[in-house]
Amino acid sequence: MLCRKASVLLLSSKSTCADLPYLFQFADLLPGPQLLPMSSSANVAVKGPLLVIMPRFLGDSVTATSAIQMLRQLYPVEQIYLLARPHVAGLFADQPVAGCQVIIDERFSSKRQSLFKVALSLRPFRFAQVYHCRNSFADALLCKLAGVTEQIGYAKNGRTPLLTKAVKLDPNYHYQYRYCHLVNVAHGQQFSQMPPVQLIAAKVSLPEPECRQVAVYFGGQYKLDRHYPYDLACQALRQLSILHHCHFVLLGDQQEVADNARLADYLVAQQLADQQNDSAGTGSYHQ
Repeated sequence: MLCRKASVLLLSSKSTCADLPYLFQFADLLPGPQLLPMSSSANVAVKGPLLVIMPRFLGDSVTATSAIQMLRQLYPVEQIYLLARPHVAGLFADQPVAGCQVIIDERFSSKRQSLFKVALSLRPFRFAQVYHCRNSFADALLCKLAGVTEQIGYAKNGRTPLLTKAVKLDPNYHYQYRYCHLVNVAHGQQFSQMPPVQLIAAKVSLPEPECRQVAVYFGGQYKLDRHYPYDLACQALRQLSILHHCHFVLLGDQQEVADNARLADYLVAQQLADQQNDSAGTGSYHQ
């Protein structure tokens, strides 16, 4: 069984590091700052490069870094690759996670390559194993066509016949735990703790206004029911500008640029902020 240690996120962006199910909260009492296998002699002997199919969303991809660190401890000399969508790959542009290399999933880039073409591009790597952080049938088919020897993932969406090891998914598991659980089950439950979530990004140069800087994230419309409505977002920004003399920093990924631009236009139109400096005495913003 995996136990949770404190998670650390070194990134000025959104994160989804909610608490794990209550069954695992007792792990905070466990001693030891370092994640170690329970028995190094029990490591599965896998020869060849490994592939990790990264989650679709940024926050989920950040939480997956725990499982990636577990794989690195299990396979210190093997090459580990992360197949990621372009916007997710940007998370690892400044510093690789556990020495992994990133492969852009061209199915979701501007090239819009077919599943078969991407599978053909993956074949030369001769991956020995793949770990699925997504429950996609298409991803399992992709790896099958790419000639991956072993596929480890959750038994979802009718893809069980394509998986070498299909693990039953408990929907109550937090994403960080479910990714680590997948790795742990595949290796005979060797780990007793999860490593902390870590992602180190380069510093972002922001203007230095005289007023307080307030970072705001509302989420893009692609998040559907988790998207914060535009009207309510405008009300929140207005209320913040009334309560505080502040400089707004609008956070988001490439898919949220248009949403943030709309909010920025509102701030300027309502004279709540200026693009360059605080000419109205109420605030400014930076995207």
